[in-house]
Order: sequence, then C-alpha cells, then structure tokens
Amino acid sequence: MKKLSILVVTMLIGVLLCSCSSETDSLGSDLQESDSNVSTPKYIKDIENMADEDFLYNYINGLEVACNLNFCDASEISSDDLFTFFLYSLFIDKVSYEEYENKWFDKELNMFVIPKEDITSQLDRYFKGYDFDITKVEKLAAKYYDESKNAILISMIDGFGGDRFTKIVDRSINGNVVSVTVEFYDEDYKELFETKTYEIEFHDKGYYLLKIETKE
Repeated sequence: MKKLSILVVTMLIGVLLCSCSSETDSLGSDLQESDSNVSTPKYIKDIENMADEDFLYNYINGLEVACNLNFCDASEISSDDLFTFFLYSLFIDKVSYEEYENKWFDKELNMFVIPKEDITSQLDRYFKGYDFDITKVEKLAAKYYDESKNAILISMIDGFGGDRFTKIVDRSINGNVVSVTVEFYDEDYKELFETKTYEIEFHDKGYYLLKIETKE
C-alpha cells in the first residue's frame, strides 16, 4: 500500500511538471510571435504586401507625370524642379483646392501667394538635404517672385494631367527602404522608352524620396 502511494505521488508530480513545461513553451511561443510583430511595423508590412499596380499608382506614375526627377542626392534637385514637386505634392493628401485657395489666394492680386516657409515645410516631408532657393525658380516669369513677401505668386496650383504606362521589373525592401526598378512603355506596352530606379524610405507618417536615376 505504501509503495502504491509513492507511485501515485510520483505520477502526479510528473503530470504537474509536464503541464508547467507546456505552459512555459506556449508562453515563449507567444512572446516570440509578439516580438516578431513589434520588429516589423504595420506600414512596412503594408508596403511589402502592396500589389505592383498599387505601388506604381501611389508612388511612381503621378510623380513622373508632374516632375520626371533624376538625382542621386536631393541637393542635386534644381529649385525649379523642387517647386514643381511642391505643386504636385499638395494633392497627395487629397486636400481640396478650396482649402489651398483659402490659405494662399489673394483676391486683390488674383493670384496665389505662396511664402517660402510653406514651400519648404511641404518639401521637408519628402526630401532630405535638398537646397531650395526661391529666387531661382526660373521657369516662372520674374514678375511672379515677390521679394517683399519672399513668396511665389502663381495663377493656379493644379494642372497636372496624363498617365504613365509602367511596369515594375524589380522590387526589394531593406529595413524601411524600398528599391524599385520601373520600365516605361507606350500605352500598348510594346515600345520601351526608359528604365528608372528609385529608392524610397518609408516611415510611419509618409516617405522620403532618396534617389531617382535613369538607367542608361
């Protein structure tokens, strides 16, 4: 009888030890999964899972219609091209034309008066280390720069239209930087016009354009 009692106690201890071990393994597994989720932010997972067509629509096609940039470093971008990008970028956030009209339109001048600080505030969202000189926006007639206001005066802030017929041929992500190679075609996708590479750094509030180059 004594031996039987000892055997029962031994079996109970074994069951308890197995149960504790199982709970520990389960907890360790949960912690591992949780750490994995924390290490990859949701915005990166969204970019990783984004279809090529959506990536082109969101980050490439409209940019190319409006700007056609080429640079290894943002400091190489001309003030003309930076201002053109500024105009294009105003509508990335789907802000209404009326909001910008209320902010900048001068009824007496019948022009939009856009101060330098508003231009650079917008550019800061998309470029690092750029060099914008408002006095060198030369594609506009000289009368559109108002030195007393340190502002650009322009009659309209939209007008970008058209499309690009594109295809992604390579796309990779390293941390939060996406490298993508894009081919540009005619509308029937028969004639290849050019190939460009892009480096885009994403973060939780948007992205920076690090590099855009045409491949020879």
